[in-house]
Amino acid sequence: MKLALIAPTRLLDGYGSQSEGVHLALVHVALQDPEYADWFKRRSMAGDTVILDNGAYEHGSPSPIEEILKAAELVRATTVVAPDFPGERWTKTVDALVDFVDKLPPRYYVFGVPQSEVGDYVGWGNSLQIMSQLSRSLRISHIGVSILACPNAFRRITNTPDVEVNRLVATGYMRHLEEQGLLRRRAKLHYLGLGHRVDFVRHYDIADSLDTASPIRHGLVCRTYQDGYLPGGKTPGHLDFAMQGYTTEAQRLAMQFNIDVLKAHARAAEGTEK
Repeated sequence: MKLALIAPTRLLDGYGSQSEGVHLALVHVALQDPEYADWFKRRSMAGDTVILDNGAYEHGSPSPIEEILKAAELVRATTVVAPDFPGERWTKTVDALVDFVDKLPPRYYVFGVPQSEVGDYVGWGNSLQIMSQLSRSLRISHIGVSILACPNAFRRITNTPDVEVNRLVATGYMRHLEEQGLLRRRAKLHYLGLGHRVDFVRHYDIADSLDTASPIRHGLVCRTYQDGYLPGGKTPGHLDFAMQGYTTEAQRLAMQFNIDVLKAHARAAEGTEK
């Protein structure tokens, strides 16, 4: 499993560069910050995979398509996340994906993100299966397992909104569909975001890649993973991509410690050591 580490602009060289050949760029930051966009453009030109997210996680709904297309050009994206609609009927996201493919210039690959209404894990599975089938004829290179979609789809089974518990169940459901011959993936599977249980990553062996801001965001407040999780859960709020000033030695040590722990669990998911 390859890791895409999300960092503020001024920390991209030190920490975003520790990503493993795959990166996740955000639409709204790319449009506001030329230095941020240029960093990803240079990574794309060097041959890395640059996935441009659509803003649905940050803003509750995807950015307008014209903004997505502009940001894709700025970061020289290889892959663009199609509009997805957390908490809404699964067919809305599938229809938006098909429409998006027609509007996206052919130089880009497409990233689909299954979604569903709360409790509708069957609809989430339908969305996943259809996107997998469409990847044979359309430019769908990645399918995303969302930090929002899994708690929505599976919480009535798990009786908890916990991200990683629900994503663990979703992972088992995908394995079941594959074993039954109901899911045949050609697209890569990318896990979007990370909850407070980093140790669960070792169970996501079917994933090709995973992105997260958690090691950096929590390291900046000197919080580190303990025994594979964040005691007390995640710190509220979002990463400040425009942060200024110098980082302290304590912050740098905490960020690097968190990255190293995450990478160790990702290597365990592969059944190898690095």
